[in-house]
Amino acid sequence: MALPMQVLLLFLQRTFIYKNGSTTDLTLAQDNLRALAVTMANTVTLRNITLVLERLGLPPPTEQMLVPDRMRTQVPSQLGKDTDEDKLIRTVTYYRKEYERLLAWFDPDETAWIRSALSEPFASPATAKVLGDLPVEVISQILGYLDIASIFRFRQVNRQARGVVSKFPLYRAILKYGMNTILFVLKTGTARWFTLEGVRTAISAETCFLCDRFAGFLFVLRLKRICFECLEKDNYHDLRQAPCEAVNPDPRVCFRTVPGVYGKPYPLNYAGRGRYISLDLHPSYYCSDRCNHDIISDNYRYMAAIAQPVVNFTNGPVPRVWAGVSCIGYQIAYETPGARRMTALNGKVSIDQVRDRGYSRNGYMEHFKWCSFAQRLWQDSQGGTVPVQVPDWDAP
Repeated sequence: MALPMQVLLLFLQRTFIYKNGSTTDLTLAQDNLRALAVTMANTVTLRNITLVLERLGLPPPTEQMLVPDRMRTQVPSQLGKDTDEDKLIRTVTYYRKEYERLLAWFDPDETAWIRSALSEPFASPATAKVLGDLPVEVISQILGYLDIASIFRFRQVNRQARGVVSKFPLYRAILKYGMNTILFVLKTGTARWFTLEGVRTAISAETCFLCDRFAGFLFVLRLKRICFECLEKDNYHDLRQAPCEAVNPDPRVCFRTVPGVYGKPYPLNYAGRGRYISLDLHPSYYCSDRCNHDIISDNYRYMAAIAQPVVNFTNGPVPRVWAGVSCIGYQIAYETPGARRMTALNGKVSIDQVRDRGYSRNGYMEHFKWCSFAQRLWQDSQGGTVPVQVPDWDAP
């Protein structure tokens, strides 16, 4: 059972003071205190480990510490100045597309007509001139204050309103680079909570609002970035199941789910034998109580998240889009015999956790310095010039 954060901090501080005699020596043994904090952080999430170190005035775990011992090089690899980073990333990384199917997801083919309808005005010009008397700057400022639901309602007033909204620069940019996010908030009924500027801020952010690591997903209840580890394993939940008798439902606040299949597929471990078949109750009745996971509860959080690439609007006339990458070296290590024994941070972080991490471009280049599996793959490819065989995987 995980210790409460306050109890854990108090224990760490008292233990250190007892061993060292005074609090003034606290800064003299940061490495020992870091190891103690990691050892005691039984919550097994990088976020909680980072919080412990932060509360103690210590820096978060470095990339060197997060690489499992059996995969970590003793000294960081130094790339030559002529190394093609784009080719390196294409060779030793991959995009975990299956994550999209675990969360809310929209088929591009099925939503193509919706995208066209939301982004383009009618072909015939508007005849009404009510809005024509206002300067474009004033109209843009007014639209910036409206929530997303109000903007779409205003767009349906007449042809001129549709044309004004469709030509709004921020509106066009959001639809081009964050269409799935717009569809998500519209279908879930949360569009009235957020503005276009809020969506722009969210899709241009790069780090998780819980652990400050790269995040390729949006958590719609807060419209903030979240990484897969915090979404899947963190103890922080914004969406919980509660009995109706225990709450007073507010009809003004409603979150509608998008139809789909969410979460990882868990097997049903049927604990009995064929003898249940002869009973009056269907065997599924007994099987339902013998699942390893509370499948429905575990998947609530997946319903509130969607994959969204990071869009850097400050990159110039054409924003830079980055969906994040994962390390092929971790995947190869995960599929090798004995991989389950690979751990980092004194055994508190498993290969499963580090395998699920996504990286920004700079973040992966820092990771590559310490990952022996990725370095070996890069060497086998002879600098990205020779194709290398990598495992064929689809399931997360």
